[in-house]
Order: sequence, then structure tokens, then C-alpha cells
Amino acid sequence: MTEKINRQAMGNVEKTFTLADCFVDRIWDMWHLSMGSFAWSSEQMERIANKCIDQRRTAIEEGSKVIEQIVKQVKTDQDSMRNMIRDTIKCTIENTNNPLMGYLENLNKKVAELSTDKTNVA
Repeated sequence: MTEKINRQAMGNVEKTFTLADCFVDRIWDMWHLSMGSFAWSSEQMERIANKCIDQRRTAIEEGSKVIEQIVKQVKTDQDSMRNMIRDTIKCTIENTNNPLMGYLENLNKKVAELSTDKTNVA
């Protein structure tokens, strides 16, 4: 009977070791799977971060180009405005030196003189 108990005990010990080996194998499988998931997540986060950095770099470059174009347009508009003002002033000066303007000024002076002469006579 002792021998039967010993065989049963040995069978139980072997089953226990078999179950323990299976348990350890499953733990290692879960550990390996978890590490694989962490590695994949890390790669995904790195890929997203690189995309964000690339998009930021592109936005900065395009923004710089837009600002450069705006500055050029402002300079062009300033030059146009300066030329328009210059032309307006030139045209005004040319028109004030017009002989007709001088004739009208002389006419106004004569009218004023005549009107003051009549007031002195009366």
C-alpha cells in the first residue's frame, strides 16, 4: 500500500511540475506578448511624434513663404502709393502754374480794385 501511495504521490508531483511548467510557459508567453505590445505602442508614438515634427516644420516653412509674399506685396503697394501721391502733387503744382490760373487771379485783383474804387468814390 505504501508503494501505491508513493506512486500516487510521485504522479501528483509530476502533475504539479507539469502544471508548473505549463504555468511558467504561459507567463513567459504573456510577458513576451506584453513586451511586444509595448514595443509596438512605442513605435506608433514615435511615428506620430515624427509626423507632428514634420508637419510643424512644413507649417513654419510655408508660413515664412506667406509672410515673405505679404512683405513683398506691402512694399509694392507702398511704392504704388508713393508714386500716386507724387503724381498727384506734380499734377496739382502743374495746374496751379497754369496761365489761366494767373489770368483768374489778375481778374480777381482787378475786380477787387474796382470795387474798392467805387466805395471810395461814393
